[in-house]
Amino acid sequence: MVVFKGQEVNLNSIRYPITSQVQPILASKFAEKQTIGDYTKDSDPYSSSWVISDLRGGMLVEEMEESKDANRYHWGNVDTRFNGEITLAPLTTMIAYPAPPSLSPGGISSLNAYWALGSHSATATTWASTWAGRRFTFSAKLASSDTQTATLYIMIVAGGVNFTSTTVAIGETATITATIPSSSTSLTCTVVLGVENGTVSEAAISATNTAIGTTCNNMHEFNAVLYYGIGSYLYKLNGTGDGFSLVYEAPAAITALFSNSTNMFIFLGDSAQYLYMATTELCTPTTNASGLNATKGIYWDSKVFKSDSAGVFYRLDSPATATPSAVASGTLPVADNDLQELRIYHDANGDDIVYAATKVGLYVHDYANGIFLETSLLYPAQSTAGAGMVTWRDSLYVSAGTVVFKYLVTNFAEIGSIGLDNDDGLPALYSGQIVKFVQGQSEFFALVDSTHEGTTSYTQVLSYDGRGWRVYYVDAAVNKNIYGGIVSSVYAYRLWFSTNDGIYWMSIHTHFMKPKKHSAHTYLASGALITPWFDGDWQVGSKNAIRLSVSARDMTTTETIIVKYRINHATTAIGATWTTLGTVNTTGLTSFNFGSSLGVLFRAIQFRFEFARTTTNTLSPVLEYATLAYEKVLPKRWGWQFTVDCSKSYPADGAALSPDQLLDDLITATETELLVPFEFDETTYYVRIASVQGQRLAGEGRQGQYQVTVVEII
Repeated sequence: MVVFKGQEVNLNSIRYPITSQVQPILASKFAEKQTIGDYTKDSDPYSSSWVISDLRGGMLVEEMEESKDANRYHWGNVDTRFNGEITLAPLTTMIAYPAPPSLSPGGISSLNAYWALGSHSATATTWASTWAGRRFTFSAKLASSDTQTATLYIMIVAGGVNFTSTTVAIGETATITATIPSSSTSLTCTVVLGVENGTVSEAAISATNTAIGTTCNNMHEFNAVLYYGIGSYLYKLNGTGDGFSLVYEAPAAITALFSNSTNMFIFLGDSAQYLYMATTELCTPTTNASGLNATKGIYWDSKVFKSDSAGVFYRLDSPATATPSAVASGTLPVADNDLQELRIYHDANGDDIVYAATKVGLYVHDYANGIFLETSLLYPAQSTAGAGMVTWRDSLYVSAGTVVFKYLVTNFAEIGSIGLDNDDGLPALYSGQIVKFVQGQSEFFALVDSTHEGTTSYTQVLSYDGRGWRVYYVDAAVNKNIYGGIVSSVYAYRLWFSTNDGIYWMSIHTHFMKPKKHSAHTYLASGALITPWFDGDWQVGSKNAIRLSVSARDMTTTETIIVKYRINHATTAIGATWTTLGTVNTTGLTSFNFGSSLGVLFRAIQFRFEFARTTTNTLSPVLEYATLAYEKVLPKRWGWQFTVDCSKSYPADGAALSPDQLLDDLITATETELLVPFEFDETTYYVRIASVQGQRLAGEGRQGQYQVTVVEII
């Protein structure tokens, strides 16, 4: 419909006379201010704010739900444990794997002679302290004799005595392999012939020189000493806390270390019988008993419970004897090599019992009946399921890939999930599988191996403190294995863990947990904090980023925080396409304006804070808080104001409308729930009547003038 008269509008298909021109108005409302995060750090009365300060809720949130995720972040290898004090993560120090020296003891020429009946001995031609604890072979050939056989004995003296014998025929070589006790200072090999006129020749001592490899799956503290099982070698931490000393070279790779108060038990897998070591570090092999080969084991109720790789369990009532007896104690109903970990945890009666984590679920040992029972915690089989198992506070935690189950037993078992798969999970660049849990004091640690996720992600050490997950360590190269770990107070209170490259440690504090309260605390050289994507709880609407204010301390020209951002999910790879906003290098409040002070429009925005320090490792920049000032940009709505003249009749479409009719039609248009068409030029607008205000004469008549405001909706 076209309006032909200059002093006329058409509203809801009714022509109304107006007393003045139609006045355009901007009818958009100014968006309400909102504050996400700590409102005490927001002082702008107009712009909305997102305050990044308290991140104790931990990481794993990529897409922020503003109503509940103000204390969360996406990922970061900085220390976020404390409100208002985000620092670099603790420094990690690597100790390279030890390299046992190659030993070449040589032959013993004095034995190559005719001997009478009796004992004959010779000492190795050289002796070095590096022989202690090493595995060696003594061999000698029976050249001729009045009889067909002779017996060869080897005796190791100093640090203990170990007799070993073998019987050989004429022309054969006797070979005996043993390990020199770590306390020995000499080696004497004695040959005993059982007949007259025997001849021994080609006598020699040689070292096994087994390669140590780069795998340390087992660490254990015993008798205030920290021990490491590295391949087939047992090492201990040296007195200065920065290297290792050899204790014993075992006949096979070490698969488990555990102890009671008087002995440490050294398990060597299915192919060799276990050892036990007293506080003197004398290692004794076990022999002459069934079921002594052991891959996994645990000490409980004054007994050792051990399992081979098939899950066949035995109970050893007197495990620290050379010939212990073994009592069958059940078989796990799982496939070979499915047993992952053993732990002690209580049952519904509050009594401690043995739990077994496997690749398919959690099982509990019924001691009275010598069987294993299935618990309610079961899961599909996978190679790393059950590899992480730890008792911490009141619960048992079991991993399955990145899933972490919380298993709490009261009157019944309660199962929860607190794993790395929760929320948005780990970024692809830092994905992996949990292969070990390490018990700590105020948190426990998860070793996440990236090799299970391909070749382009980084191995990590994470911690969980009951509130959330955070990163303690990220390997410098992709696709690295991580193996074992322990928290120990030997030498100093430290977290230890091992990778392909070596054995790492980092300091942990038992009091004044805040790093800045320890002047000697050491920090990583750099780290990054990546926030979630933030949309102001308005996913589809535009926002204008005005300013980011960063409060920091302990800043210098070398202790800095670089601030970067990106918008609208243009890229989501964690390391790609960031725009640098500025560098914080002074203590106090530093503000950065967006877009040359005009702002930057965004639907969603994400920040990256890059921390760095100088070569002094006791220094770290501190991020106290960062506040984004932004405004919601509402869609622009135009409206119009005009004054309807209802003081007299008005001809419309061949008929005159009385003032009462005009007013009734105006009220009808105002109260309708649908939009109404509005015309005052050659365009039809679909509007909502926002207000009607009028002036009328007193009395019975309804004549008057009414100011009308309409707002365009479509």
